[in-house]
Parts: sequence; structure tokens; C-alpha cells
Amino acid sequence: MLQIILTVGSLLLVAIQTYLLRKTYQYNSDWQEKEKAIELSAYYKDEILPSVAYISFVLKQTGIMERLSGIHQDNIDTFTKGELFRLTNRDIEGQIEGKYQDANNIQTLITGRLIREQRTNIPLYKMNTRAIEVYYAGLEKEKDESESANDIPDDQREVLLQTLWMEFKSIVSDTLNSLEYFSMYFVTGVADDSVVFQSLHQTFIVLVQMLYYYIAMQNTNEKDMYYTNIIELYKQWVKKDHENEQAVHSAISKTGKAVRK
Repeated sequence: MLQIILTVGSLLLVAIQTYLLRKTYQYNSDWQEKEKAIELSAYYKDEILPSVAYISFVLKQTGIMERLSGIHQDNIDTFTKGELFRLTNRDIEGQIEGKYQDANNIQTLITGRLIREQRTNIPLYKMNTRAIEVYYAGLEKEKDESESANDIPDDQREVLLQTLWMEFKSIVSDTLNSLEYFSMYFVTGVADDSVVFQSLHQTFIVLVQMLYYYIAMQNTNEKDMYYTNIIELYKQWVKKDHENEQAVHSAISKTGKAVRK
């Protein structure tokens, strides 16, 4: 009888220790997930947001955003080239390319990169700076000699324009890679998104929509997809945002009914 009691007592002790160890592990795991989320929030602020104003400015001022304005958030699903063409038109790539070739966008691109430099304190690329100096020297010559702006050599304009667009595309690519890194931790559960959702979801959703064209153009089929973590987190946060919005409307509706009674 004593042996049975001792055995049962030992089993209970093991069970209690196992339970406590599990709770401790869960606590530590939850704490680490929250800590990682806070760390990623700082990463988002320092590495991603500084480029957002620049990208947004360029897309809006060059007219690219207007070409993509017909894409509605609720229709975005696969982030593929086929979906992009369906939501816009099959000539969308040519229309965007036309913006890349428009020399009238030189000043916009220069202004945009200055905005980025002010926000990030990242030095401007020397090659681009030199090209810009040459361009402005041509404009000054135009003033002095009362020449038309078109007298500035076309090849000079072309080199500067393509250099500035290469820089823009490089920053878009860097931003997408940073977003993918950020998203991966939340999609895999390594970080707890509930810690940062309320403060970050709005800018994240807007940024992903803004970069939809550049994501979709790389995804020619659904088998070999790029930026899968961005896409997954976007869908999760859009769904959660809709659910929260519906909950608020429901609460307001119930409150209104209660007041009318």
C-alpha cells in the first residue's frame, strides 16, 4: 500500500513538474515572440518607412500611380502578372515603360531622391550626382544663351533619366526584400503580430498595394512565386483589418439601437 502511495505521489510530482516546465516554456516562448515583434517594429521604422515617402512621391508625380489606380484592394489575390493584366489591361507594362522614357520626369526623380536623402541621411550616389550636375549645367547654359531646353543634348538627358530610374528600381527592390524579411517572422510565428498590428498594419497594407505592380510583374506563374511572405502577411492583415472594422460597425449599430430604445 505504501509503495502504491509513493508511486502515485511520484507520478503526481512528475506531472506537476512537467506542467510547470510547459508553462515556463510557453511563457518564455510568448515573451520571445513579443520581443521579436518589438525588434521588427524598430526595423520597419528604420529600414522600410524612410523609403516609403520617396517611392510614393515618384509613383504619384510621374503618373505611374494614376495608371494603377483602378486596382481595388478587394480584387488583389494572387499577385501574379496575369492578375495584374486582368485588373488593369495587357498594355499596362507598355504604359509604365512610357513613363520611364519621359524626360519630363527627370526633375521629379531628382526631387524625390533629395526627399529620400533628407529622411534617411544616406548619401546620394556619386554617379547620379555627377549626372545631375551636368544636367543642371546644361540648364544654366540654356538660360545664359537663351536657348530652348530641347537644346540640351538628348543623350545627356537619356543617360540621366535611365540612371535615375535604375536607382528608383533598386530602392524598390531593396524595400521589397526588407518587407519580405519583416513579413517572414510573422508568417512563421517567430514573432507575435498582435503586438505590432494596430500600429503598423495600415502603412504595411498601403505600401504593399503601392508596390503591387512590382511584385506581380515578377510572378509570371503561381508555382514559382516571389515575395510569398509579403503576400501571406498582407492577406492576413487585410482580413484582420476587415474583421476589426466589422466588429466596430456592429458595436456602433448595437449601441445605436440601445439608445433608440
